Amino acid sequence: MSFRLEFQDEGPDEHGYRRGTIQLGELPETFRAQVRAHWSEADYEASWRAALERALAGDPAALITDAEPGNWFATWWPLYPRPDGGLWVQQQLLFEEPPGWAWENPWNHVPQREVEGEDGPISEWTLEAASLRDWLAPPRH
Repeated sequence: MSFRLEFQDEGPDEHGYRRGTIQLGELPETFRAQVRAHWSEADYEASWRAALERALAGDPAALITDAEPGNWFATWWPLYPRPDGGLWVQQQLLFEEPPGWAWENPWNHVPQREVEGEDGPISEWTLEAASLRDWLAPPRH
């Protein structure tokens, strides 16, 4: 499956939100990230890189695509290492700050991977390590 995670070309709107795209496989999904309240675009991007490197090394991690600590809300995508080196990815919404939360290492709060919830199967994507390494590689000129 292909992987893409990036901010779109336009800058933040008047409320400090910036549009981005996350693609896990065939269908891209857009998101709105608050880039003035807590994290800048560079903070998000550094967090994404750290999370992917951590997950590819075999540790749970999470991609955060929106962080609003004032209202305490976050959209994150927990990353679970697969035995073959790839990742399972799930989307979760956090509506309250977990006890002991630290923005520098949110992966300390990634829950155990579950495939069944109260309402049935949990949506999950499978990503290949190669597509993640491609995203992490520096651009070629």
